[in-house]
Amino acid sequence: MRGPEIMLGQNIQDFHIHAGVVTGIIAGPPCQDFSAARRSPPTGYGLEMLRECARIILEAQPVWWLVENVPGVPNVIIPKYTVSRFNLTASEFGSNQRRNRAFQFGYSSGPPLSIFSPGRSHFGRTTPAVLTRDVNRPLAKLRELQGLPADHRMPLLSRVAQTRLIGNGCAVPVALAIAQAIRDRYTRVNFRTCVCGCGRVICGPRRKKAFSAACRKRLQRANTLPAP
Repeated sequence: MRGPEIMLGQNIQDFHIHAGVVTGIIAGPPCQDFSAARRSPPTGYGLEMLRECARIILEAQPVWWLVENVPGVPNVIIPKYTVSRFNLTASEFGSNQRRNRAFQFGYSSGPPLSIFSPGRSHFGRTTPAVLTRDVNRPLAKLRELQGLPADHRMPLLSRVAQTRLIGNGCAVPVALAIAQAIRDRYTRVNFRTCVCGCGRVICGPRRKKAFSAACRKRLQRANTLPAP
């Protein structure tokens, strides 16, 4: 099942769903109001769509839900759901772009996510992230950076519309890693995960508590880094 599509002239405010129909909900509310690249004042539309997202989750009462956005997005708080918030970078999963996205995973029962990440540093030689206004790079390059198949085509859309869709999307390797974590959530319960709450599975010595330097800095800022 999928919700309304703005390209088809549909409005999410008209969308309703009965409780118990779906097990999970995946949402990607508009990110422009929360983006660090924004140069104009927020319109309020981003917060409005976050509220609509929360409304649908409350109506549907799924077992789990996932919201993807930019790092500056506010927390989504839904009663009776435990929420894990974590950032993933596309370069960790094989993409050669500096694309950092925030995810919020809410669940009413069961264990949190355990995400397998190759752990490639995103501070290496990577290209700028794919953007919705990325008109200077070929579409083939944008598709490659997002992990789309080389033969992926959208022939009925203009170059600008295709760029917008590709730029708004989640990098495929990142989406695949999260999808596998959700699918295997009940079979990954014995893995050690990062203490910062990002869900990344930790391998190596038992004294290692945080997955990466970024995780350690996040914990140090919060003054919650456990002793070795």
